[in-house]
Amino acid sequence: MLKSTPYLFLLDKGKFIMKLEASKQKFKKSFIISLFFSIL
Repeated sequence: MLKSTPYLFLLDKGKFIMKLEASKQKFKKSFIISLFFSIL
């Protein structure tokens, strides 16, 4: 059990970082789109 804990922790952290990056990308995309439409 104790041996797998660091691995699970890293896996969890990786998932969290991936989610964070995905939401950042989404935000960036929507920001650029809204900026583009506000220029038009």
